[in-house]
Amino acid sequence: MPSSQAPKSSQDYDNESLEILNNFICHLNTADDESYPDEASIDLKYTADLQRKRLHSKNAGIKTEYRFYKNKLRGVAWKLDKDTRYITRMPFYLLHTKSEYFVNNKLKKRHKEDQTLYSQAIWLKDQNINASYCCPNCGAVSSTSKLINGCSQCGTKFLMSDLFPKITNYYTLKKENYSAALIPCIIIGILFALGFCGYANYDNIIADISSTEIFPKIALAGVAALAAGAGVVMGYLLFAVFTVLLVLSQALLSLPYLIQLIKTRIKLPKFMREFEPNFSLDHFIGKLTALVGIMVYTDDYSNCAVYCGEPAENRFKNIIDLRYYGYMNFEDAHIEGNYVYLNMDIHMNTVYCKGSHISKKKDIFSLLLCKNVNAENDYGFSIHKIECQNCGASFDATREKYCPYCHSPYHIQNYDWVVLKFDKK
Repeated sequence: MPSSQAPKSSQDYDNESLEILNNFICHLNTADDESYPDEASIDLKYTADLQRKRLHSKNAGIKTEYRFYKNKLRGVAWKLDKDTRYITRMPFYLLHTKSEYFVNNKLKKRHKEDQTLYSQAIWLKDQNINASYCCPNCGAVSSTSKLINGCSQCGTKFLMSDLFPKITNYYTLKKENYSAALIPCIIIGILFALGFCGYANYDNIIADISSTEIFPKIALAGVAALAAGAGVVMGYLLFAVFTVLLVLSQALLSLPYLIQLIKTRIKLPKFMREFEPNFSLDHFIGKLTALVGIMVYTDDYSNCAVYCGEPAENRFKNIIDLRYYGYMNFEDAHIEGNYVYLNMDIHMNTVYCKGSHISKKKDIFSLLLCKNVNAENDYGFSIHKIECQNCGASFDATREKYCPYCHSPYHIQNYDWVVLKFDKK
């Protein structure tokens, strides 16, 4: 489905979300170094651009390559956010993935594994992206879909809704391959059965081996075969027990994070919808992961549009890749004056490059977020001119904190989320 088509009430969102994700994966596989899938949201594209700049800034010539090979298994995991102006789906594909990391054109790390790629496909109800809009600066009339990069006549920049449907977030979860342990378990079972049989019948075995007659040796071989067969059964039972224990241990380890996620899915929308009735948690997750990416990949916070905290240095310049992997935690929130403050934790798979060494970790990042409670919430479609309140110039305030002409700050927290504190737990 073309990304510019406005959704209708009769749409089959399940199948359309799978088609959008399929196109997204295909574009990820074929995209060159300077492009990103059209199906991606503005925030996803921006963080990908920052990541490319991070890789290019490294003197070691770092390069990453990803390939996704689709399996026949696909589906839609959940239908989300039914009671907002957004329509959301979580399509998934079972994939065989290959990730490669190069330093100075030398392959330093490669991962091949089966994973399930989940994504959030989002539509906005009643969005008319082909509507005409008159530029308030020069009067030129354009369709809203052409104003993402500003007015083509005078260059005026706008803060505006994304052009849905879009993939706002995606992540992969490893598909555990327990079958690799089957053969070792069977070998252990056979060796144990043969050893036990030999220990229990040691004298008879020695006598049969020493005998000059053929029949005892045939009988001994038959007993050994029966013991080996019993060992195969024991090995399979051992494999079953091992698999169950491993699954249970992984489930127990992830249980606290799952409880936090469930708590977040209940408490955060309840809190936000007291003053923002159409708050969408799934749309917010896309915004949250984008903010983490911006904070990690932006080398200089002094002109970072989404950072409005105390002066700070970026301590994460060795991170070359990060992916959300499904867990987050809503710590607390409060309203002070006209602003709402949220404390959030989010779990990410991160890839570090120190010198020529590549390593992978699981990190938890904590953020203190802020936004004006009276920020525009026109969910049909929101657009307004970005104008410096000091000199009147228009610039991309979503990417620059200060006006490039007079260096006055632009307070984007009056319109969207900003970061006041950012750290790693």
